Amino acid sequence: APSSSFLQTHFYTLVILLFSAGLYINTLPNNYNLDDELVTQNHKLTSQGIKAIPTIFTSPYYSDEMGYSYDYRPLVLVTFAIEHQIFGDNPHVSHFINLLIYFLLCLALFRLLQTIFARSQLPLLPFIAVLLFIAHPLHTEAVASIKNRDEILSLLFSVLALHWALRAPLKGILTSSLLSVVFYTLALLTKPTAFTFALIIPLMLVAVNAQFAMAIGASVLLSLISLLFMSGYSTRLKFVFLLVVLASTV
Repeated sequence: APSSSFLQTHFYTLVILLFSAGLYINTLPNNYNLDDELVTQNHKLTSQGIKAIPTIFTSPYYSDEMGYSYDYRPLVLVTFAIEHQIFGDNPHVSHFINLLIYFLLCLALFRLLQTIFARSQLPLLPFIAVLLFIAHPLHTEAVASIKNRDEILSLLFSVLALHWALRAPLKGILTSSLLSVVFYTLALLTKPTAFTFALIIPLMLVAVNAQFAMAIGASVLLSLISLLFMSGYSTRLKFVFLLVVLASTV
């Protein structure tokens, strides 16, 4: 039967969806919480909707009237700008989007672990590991707090960057490497703490695929991107640099 075939093909995906939703669906009725005004609810940029996107990409993540500012996380602010354009200030939509991103993160992590343990004699290990990841209480704040969308979105892009780097032997070095660089850059645009994957990706290339030459190349390229991004350049120069990186990968 078609329904039976669908369940067999997508069993793990459905369980990951239902398990993550079951644990965090109680966040959907919640309202705004502490620090959510940093990204939404009368935010000076995101509340303008999509017309603010160019300004978002040339502005710091936070700035106040006293002149204090820090960090550069334009991509997560863009998600709130698009969200506001469509739904206005609606905390329930924001919580739903956080839950959706968390599900996509868990699914991407499952695919990554399947790649890492492809030769393992324990085929259920990636599935069990992802279920433990979903249920870990450390993730509660990241999912339940609207403001912490940057955490789960940045990790999603980082996991995808590692996944495509490890898929190079199967999908072709050029295509996989370009996708890995793009996702790593998107992770940095979401939250700069993703720079740790500049070390994780080369190490995993050696540990999983024994790709020493590719690991050296990845280490140099990702470290260069990270150093330039984390340097003291203005947000405008960072944006121009990241545009150049993304354009060069097309």
